[in-house]
Amino acid sequence: MRVGILTNLNSRKNRGRRTPWIDETAGEDVLVRETRDVREIRPAVEEFIAAGCRYWVANGGDGTFHWLMNVGHEVLAERGEWRPGEEFPYRLVPTNGGTIDFVARKAGITRSTGTVIRGLVERVRAGREMEFREIDTLVVSHEAFGYLAAQYGFEQRGISGLTPENEPSAAAIAELAEFVNANGVTTVYTETLVDPAVAETVAAEAGVQTAVLDPLEGPPAEGDYLSAMRDNLETVKAGQNCS
Repeated sequence: MRVGILTNLNSRKNRGRRTPWIDETAGEDVLVRETRDVREIRPAVEEFIAAGCRYWVANGGDGTFHWLMNVGHEVLAERGEWRPGEEFPYRLVPTNGGTIDFVARKAGITRSTGTVIRGLVERVRAGREMEFREIDTLVVSHEAFGYLAAQYGFEQRGISGLTPENEPSAAAIAELAEFVNANGVTTVYTETLVDPAVAETVAAEAGVQTAVLDPLEGPPAEGDYLSAMRDNLETVKAGQNCS
């Protein structure tokens, strides 16, 4: 196992200084890439994949984390190695000290970036897996998945309420995007029977991905109701980082 660290040099905590943990954790199993422009993220992600880095650390705030996640999704999808709804094959690690750190706080990360990275590298070198947390909030097109949320202990937050016809205002979309970031949500769920435009707008505003769920309000396009329910579970498992 290896660790890839993406350092955003424009992040408040990284401006104008070289952090000491870079030298302390240096080694063949740790790949550090520093970026000043979002266009530099893709080459870094490609290097992480080529080097076999299982853990990707976002050394910046939430913006760095979401850019790393979304570019990773794009690169792997283009390679045919991942598609929306599948479990992401790499572990994403947020850190503190950025302008906005909602994801790190939601994951229970309270220590400094150096402490988090040193601890991660030590565990990797000892051959131990890190403990990861799943996200307990489902953000969906409309509140049609109460049964799923109740069964598996998620909090459901609908973009359009109980009926998909109730479209939110621009202010409500901005509020929902803020809610997504504040709760560490990385996936907004659209559905098979509703126009995904509003959910996709919220996801784009928050900088997260989308995935599709079947509300089971009519015969599934393929298979039966049981297979559709299994597909929903697999989609939620991947989107909520469930093991």
